[in-house]
Amino acid sequence: MSSIEPEARTYFGDSLEELLPKIRAELGPDALIVRQREGVVGGIGGFFGRKCVEVEARGALVRNSLPPRAVIDAYDTGEPWEGLPDDLDDFEPEPEAAAAEERAARNTLLETLLAQTSPFAEELSTKLQAEPAVVEPEPVFEPEPAPAAEPPVPARPRRRETSSARSAPAPVSLDELAGIRSELLAAAVPVRMAGDIVAEVERSLRPFEPGVPARELARRALARRIPTSAGWRTKRRTVALVGLPGSGRTLAAAGLCAAYVRDGRSVTAISLEPARTAMRLAELTGDDVGFQIADAPDLAARVRDVVRDAQVVVADTPPLVDPVDGNRLAATLELLGALDPDETHLVLPATTPLDDARTLVESLVPHRLPSRLIVSHADAARASGVPVGLALAHRIPISFIGAGASLGSLRPAESDQLSRMVLQ
Repeated sequence: MSSIEPEARTYFGDSLEELLPKIRAELGPDALIVRQREGVVGGIGGFFGRKCVEVEARGALVRNSLPPRAVIDAYDTGEPWEGLPDDLDDFEPEPEAAAAEERAARNTLLETLLAQTSPFAEELSTKLQAEPAVVEPEPVFEPEPAPAAEPPVPARPRRRETSSARSAPAPVSLDELAGIRSELLAAAVPVRMAGDIVAEVERSLRPFEPGVPARELARRALARRIPTSAGWRTKRRTVALVGLPGSGRTLAAAGLCAAYVRDGRSVTAISLEPARTAMRLAELTGDDVGFQIADAPDLAARVRDVVRDAQVVVADTPPLVDPVDGNRLAATLELLGALDPDETHLVLPATTPLDDARTLVESLVPHRLPSRLIVSHADAARASGVPVGLALAHRIPISFIGAGASLGSLRPAESDQLSRMVLQ
């Protein structure tokens, strides 16, 4: 099957009805309209224009062997496609009466608008003809002058290294940190706490104070962990001191009595030792301090009722180890039970070997003793931080530090001084 498609022609006019006679005359009665467009010609700024129609048409297709079929207009007005009818032989295009009536109505509306606006159009046309057109001169473009050559930039002098940069300390060495950790462990500081202190120096303190020695930073980190407590909150206070022979218990007891008397408090000293040994405490305290002796549990309970009016009561106990009797811990615990003190302070010299100090503290801990710890002999040449490490290990607050053999040598504990005893 073959067909011959005639060449399409384009027609312009005011309406489709005006162009149809001409199209049929030139292309025949079976001419087909391929495309139709409407527009406006003339006018000013899109107003007052004249409506026109552009129509593209061609003659009917000539088929050699097939009957005439329906021709679909691909440039239709946008109606939805509903498919081809089943019987193509009986298909005929719908009449264009409705479309023609719509176009006629639009032409009538346009003519009405043109009639209403024609006076304004004539006035605007007359005004435009009277005023001369202003023609702006075309801008004259001149070539830009070539940029002047920039002077060469002198080479920046090499910055001299400042003294602070030259003197910046090298990062702390692993050997130095290992040495600090070894000193902490030698003073009975718990292993985990020693590791935390070294890590704090390396990661937290050193980056912000690179000029400070690592040992000083470690002292600060250690000082923040040392518990200290030397005061009390009640109206009355009964303090008992325990310790080994030669620890300085009696001197520490006399020092507490002298300090509180100077402060204007009523103070009583009690010795729980036999009379011959107890007189040492009486000689050190003087006449301003009341004095009692109670070397047996029943006497200690009776003395406790006698000294109720004193604001501060300081009791000196027998040594925990005696060369003749051996272990005196049981007897001392019985005396303390009868006296019932508010606080029991262990006087532990800074010169005590680690094994002996640990054995002593661990023998008292099961009895919930001591409540606080006094570090004595802090000024000795062989002084160490063992008492501080044991206080950290067992969470015992340190109350006082004794340095020297005089009554005024006892001072409230300070964490900075204690940390320097560990890291000298």
